Amino acid sequence: MKYVIGLIVPLFISYSLSGQIDRQSAFHFNEAILHFKEKNYNAAIKSYDEALKITPDYEKALYNRGKAKLKLKNYKSALSDFKKTGDINPKHAKAHLYNGLCQMRLKNYPAAISYLSKSIAIDKSSYAYTNRALCFMQEKKYDKAIKDYALVLNDDSKNVKARHNRAICLLKLDKKAAALADLSKILDIDPEHNDARFARAQIMSKEEDFSKVISDLNHLERSQYDNKKIFYMRGYAYLKQGDLESANSDFARMIDLDPQHGSAIKNAAFTSYKLKAFDDAVKYYSLILDIEPENEKHYLNRGLACLQIEKFDQAHNDFSKVISFQPEMALAYYNRANALIGMEDKPSACEDMRQAAKLGYEKAFKHISYACQN
Repeated sequence: MKYVIGLIVPLFISYSLSGQIDRQSAFHFNEAILHFKEKNYNAAIKSYDEALKITPDYEKALYNRGKAKLKLKNYKSALSDFKKTGDINPKHAKAHLYNGLCQMRLKNYPAAISYLSKSIAIDKSSYAYTNRALCFMQEKKYDKAIKDYALVLNDDSKNVKARHNRAICLLKLDKKAAALADLSKILDIDPEHNDARFARAQIMSKEEDFSKVISDLNHLERSQYDNKKIFYMRGYAYLKQGDLESANSDFARMIDLDPQHGSAIKNAAFTSYKLKAFDDAVKYYSLILDIEPENEKHYLNRGLACLQIEKFDQAHNDFSKVISFQPEMALAYYNRANALIGMEDKPSACEDMRQAAKLGYEKAFKHISYACQN
């Protein structure tokens, strides 16, 4: 073991000495490097402290101590070291870069942009452009972020993270065609980039290209993509294509995953009714009424479903609730009359049918004679 250390230490000394550095300071510096390589960052910082006590303007020690602090997520203290390094050597691109990264971690995005720009002025690295673009995104300066990502992609056209983030920025600016092109390029590079595929499906849904939406979401389901929204989005696409059974199935799955998903419940109720699955329609309208108890349309639709399965009492109650909200709704009186006929209360049915006719509901005129006959 001693033999190995004897070989390593001189190597570090010859590497680390820069100009006229005190021998004892250099010893602590090299000791810190060993600690850093062993990921013992606290020990590394202590050794750099000793080196800097002897040589306060030891540029490499300041810079490396900052990196050790960064590893420990001690961003404010690391920031101080990188700033001092930059003050000693204004052309130290990486000191400005890491200063910017610390500011990012502290969510000081304008300051981060300033330091990253200083780094870029010295060394136009893709890493600096990438992080400055992320800061621009946080500041909602999407045009500037797009320009930085373009420079990153000029160096590496297969950088899917940069391309994906650029697509997000393009969407924020409502540049759907350009975003779609980036997302499709990502999927050419990596067909299993599920976030890109989901984002593309979202755009296609807005563009009403539902066949492509379904294709992308089917792929995501096979890939076991962990995003429950695929079922609602695919259900909506099926609904728009007129495939009510598939739509209903996906809306039901969405509700299983998120019982409070109002849009899924409404569409499950609608498709159930259209499919003449009236018991299911009643169930789903009851669920949505738990969420939106003051919406008279849900009472009306549940009442209509109840009529279909001869639950006349519940239908009567639902239509009465609608009338309490909308006393002039002829349709509610007409259907409550039908419920009352089913309940064998013809006098009350006659009264409601007459009221529906008075309010101008045409079908009521055709059924008054039946409702009002003795």
